[in-house]
Amino acid sequence: MAEVVKMSCQEPIDIPEMAMQEGDRYVQDKLPMANVPMEGGDYEGFCDCLQKAKSHKACPRWACPKEAWQLALKEGPYQTQFQNMLQHFFVLLRCYKQQPQLWSVSQTALLDKVGNKTGCRSKRVIHLLDPVGKAWNKWVWGSSSHAVPSWAVGFVPRRRREQAILQLKCQLWRLRASGRGAVFDVANAFSSTSFASLDRVLYEDCPEQVALLLAQRYRRALWLFSVCGQEMLISPGCGDLQGDTAAPHKFLRVYNKLLARWKQKTSTEFEDSIFQLRDPLSGKKVSTSMIAFADDLCRVALCPSVFSFSRCYEDWNRKLDAELATAGLGQKRQKQQLLCRPAGRGAVAMLQ
Repeated sequence: MAEVVKMSCQEPIDIPEMAMQEGDRYVQDKLPMANVPMEGGDYEGFCDCLQKAKSHKACPRWACPKEAWQLALKEGPYQTQFQNMLQHFFVLLRCYKQQPQLWSVSQTALLDKVGNKTGCRSKRVIHLLDPVGKAWNKWVWGSSSHAVPSWAVGFVPRRRREQAILQLKCQLWRLRASGRGAVFDVANAFSSTSFASLDRVLYEDCPEQVALLLAQRYRRALWLFSVCGQEMLISPGCGDLQGDTAAPHKFLRVYNKLLARWKQKTSTEFEDSIFQLRDPLSGKKVSTSMIAFADDLCRVALCPSVFSFSRCYEDWNRKLDAELATAGLGQKRQKQQLLCRPAGRGAVAMLQ
């Protein structure tokens, strides 16, 4: 659900002016607390994240590109007044526990989704955001540690999708048994995640003051749509900003927790005895029966017959639907795939 904040049919909406009004309203609703512990290194961390951001990327019409900020913040023998003011701004941001409203306003870009659906072609909403807000939120999110399960790849440092695909192929080759796998997909992952589930992840991983700041990123988000000369500004009721640097990591923290609970409810002792292996680097036992490719999921099982897998597959689907619903998510049933790899005596007859 979303609420329409403002519409304009004749001239573009004045986003900076609107952001000032929304920011003042937020301050009136929540009184600031000036005496709170400060986090050091905001300016240095922000500059590092800004430098690592991709160059020549599009930004909203009211924002300056990354290259302009780098030119203004270029290091010299002495600090400029602008650099000192920006450092002081980050201190005030922590004191008042409030991000600028302008950082959470996105200019949307609608991209066609590639699929085999009938009817009107669906759109993927990509958010163009202020580069400064993106860099600062990336730095603050990355300053806390976030647990990553062994079976998760995609948007995970030093893990690649190709690594997981190779692992899965080697696993099926070595099983030499009747192996069947199911590939699941989540519908509208970024835009459907509930605010409450995102809040829980933030307050689990980050200090309270940091979580309060990061939650404003999606709770105070405003999306600007421009179609045929008309503009509409909406306030979404769920989801994060696809296009924000930290958004995939926040979503995966929510998603991976749901998958961990689902796997615990659907695993068997026989499956664990086959698929649990010892990691040669950490020495810990890890499960290899499941791999998550960002929001896509692959699960492998050993079944004596197709009929036994059918029962197992229905149980997986039912329990996965129940877990995803707790975060406002759902499956794309039309994109599910079943992969069969029969082996041993009777394999040819089973294929026939």
